[in-house]
Amino acid sequence: MNFILKDYSLDELENFIVEHGFPKYRAEQIYVWIYKQGATNSTVMRNLPNDLKLFLDKQCIFKTLSLSKKSESNDTIKFLFKTRTGQYIESVSMIENNRHTLCLSSQVGCNVDCDFCATGKMGFKQNLSAGEIIDQLLFIKHNIDIPITNIVFMGMGEPFLNYNNVIKAADIMNNEKALNIGARRITISTAGVLSKINKFITDSLGYVHFVIPSFIVILFSE
Repeated sequence: MNFILKDYSLDELENFIVEHGFPKYRAEQIYVWIYKQGATNSTVMRNLPNDLKLFLDKQCIFKTLSLSKKSESNDTIKFLFKTRTGQYIESVSMIENNRHTLCLSSQVGCNVDCDFCATGKMGFKQNLSAGEIIDQLLFIKHNIDIPITNIVFMGMGEPFLNYNNVIKAADIMNNEKALNIGARRITISTAGVLSKINKFITDSLGYVHFVIPSFIVILFSE
């Protein structure tokens, strides 16, 4: 069985590493290599022992997406990614002055079928894992020199119908040992999934969210 490294929070990765016979502190080293250095294999992880590198390469998946197409228009760049299961998702980079916003997908397709959104016409295919969500950001981060300032979960899919993976991805993005993006710069949109809105409020996560009813109201993070 292969494990997607970016599906793990730091606490989960620590437990995973310990369960396989390695010291707990190695998990943070791996985290730094993946998120700070952009490592896509163990070869560059110079401070890891060879047995751990061999384990990571044999048992773990570093990359979940491959670029299929890239298109540019003014200050907007669209990326079409292919998942490991052969599905396609889109991410968008929007640059305006000193603001670089990424619009990320959370699902392949969508079953909400909002009138103003073409994705719903595809129907629902599958949820993206936390790693597949994060890999959209990491690819763009390492291919566009302008620092990312804001994240918006407003690509393909209804984020609150993939609540756990979206929140885990946001938590990893927010983690100072990973991508260190401020909570108020991470925005999660929803077409109005009431049960998850209530859970989001109860969880008090600090991320910005907005609801898109039949008339569109958008509240962006600062």
